[in-house]
Amino acid sequence: MGTKSISNGVPRPARVAFVCAMVGLAMALALSPVVLAGGFQLSVEAAASNNPQLKGAALVVRTYGCMQPADAVVKASAEGLVGGKRQTIQLELAQLETGAYMLKQQWPSEGFWVIAINGEYKGMTNSLLVELGPNGKVHPDTKLVEGSRKGSHVRGSARKWAASDIQSTLEALAANKSTVSEDASEVMPAGSRPATWVVAGLGAFLFLVGFVTLTRRARHGSR
Repeated sequence: MGTKSISNGVPRPARVAFVCAMVGLAMALALSPVVLAGGFQLSVEAAASNNPQLKGAALVVRTYGCMQPADAVVKASAEGLVGGKRQTIQLELAQLETGAYMLKQQWPSEGFWVIAINGEYKGMTNSLLVELGPNGKVHPDTKLVEGSRKGSHVRGSARKWAASDIQSTLEALAANKSTVSEDASEVMPAGSRPATWVVAGLGAFLFLVGFVTLTRRARHGSR
């Protein structure tokens, strides 16, 4: 006795609905981590010298995303190479307003320095690495806007910076070479691209259509 294919006993519309549901579910699940990764972001810029509120500040850091900015944990450290030896100084961030912080120079002028900024919110991470100029000063045009991976004297990441990242950057600065291109174009993280949201939404829609169709057919079959 031959074995019949399971699909032979299932009406074609039901099979199509099932396929739609499975494809939609796969698309939504595959893209959900990417979408969420873009849900929390940081920006940084050189403090405006003509703003009395920022007197003595070197950098201004802000949090962004589908979140409560006050709930994000933002930390910063100065990472240096002085006389060929590594130094790390934990920095104090002063809150300007909800989700906005200013950072004053708390590191020496000798050697080569970068500022590592790390933000975390409900399992999401966004980190910035700011390259400093001579005498440990912030470049006046330092800036990276939210949703970007590269800016002026800054680069970002969706993970915390590793010691090797910081070491290679400091060595490049010591060799008078920046690791960030001066004319770096903004690169949107995948989770912030409209196309990603569209595809994820389409996947959810297909799943919903397939699920509703299967549910209706199951109800009619039970009557």
